[in-house]
Amino acid sequence: MEPQSLRSSFLNLINDNLQAFEFEEQIIVDMPFNYSDGDRISLIVLPFENMFKVTDGGSTALKLQMAGINMVSGAVRDAWETMVSGIAQQNFSPEGNEIAVVVEQSEVSKALMDVAFGCVHSEHARLKATKSRRKPYTDQVDSRIGDFITYKHPEAVWEKRKAVPLASGRRRTVTGVFRRKEVGSEALYVQAVGGATKQERNDPADKAYTIFSNIDRPKEDKLVVAIGEISSWDAGVVRELNDVAQTVFFDEPSDLEYVLNRHIHKRPLANQQ
Repeated sequence: MEPQSLRSSFLNLINDNLQAFEFEEQIIVDMPFNYSDGDRISLIVLPFENMFKVTDGGSTALKLQMAGINMVSGAVRDAWETMVSGIAQQNFSPEGNEIAVVVEQSEVSKALMDVAFGCVHSEHARLKATKSRRKPYTDQVDSRIGDFITYKHPEAVWEKRKAVPLASGRRRTVTGVFRRKEVGSEALYVQAVGGATKQERNDPADKAYTIFSNIDRPKEDKLVVAIGEISSWDAGVVRELNDVAQTVFFDEPSDLEYVLNRHIHKRPLANQQ
């Protein structure tokens, strides 16, 4: 292989995986890079005081918050600002939790790469957080759903340790109920299933299976949030949980966000508990 052919092949790969489209006065750029959860890094280019601003729109910080990182903490805040301010030196624009730079038009292409690499670098903090959690697993699920409500859907509510009705008329407590705030909104019953090993997960999984098997609601109104990632679970247990509920895994936060987003836009129904 010749150096020139390698260079051409690499540039073609970048070109084929980069998409850009206009939206109002902005340009949305899907970069040829992904976060560790598989989501594409999307950046925004918009006019800014006779220059151009390139920003991630706060999406990277939201992923850190969804991973349980407290962005308000002094140490975390200092580390975040040190990381992102090094991207473009004096051109860094610290607005909220954005990774953003303000540049001349001739520098927009370089700024896209700088901000994208800043998003990638931030993943070190997210991955560290997912591997060194100290809170009980149910509290981690509480925090992630709470952050989703705070930063994405403040019109929703998370009711922790909620007793819900079974088909028999008895009530059992689930990890929580997610719904819109208005009276009569449809409930999403959520059960966290944790455990450090496959053996330790059997009892929590059996509990979730039993509860959801006896709740007379459609499968899409019941959600298991299982610890870790799917590869760390026994396939048979996952199949059983999928028989009675939707199942997502904590180390794939975009999957949980997708289910919550879909539920929040469902048509409200009356007489929900």
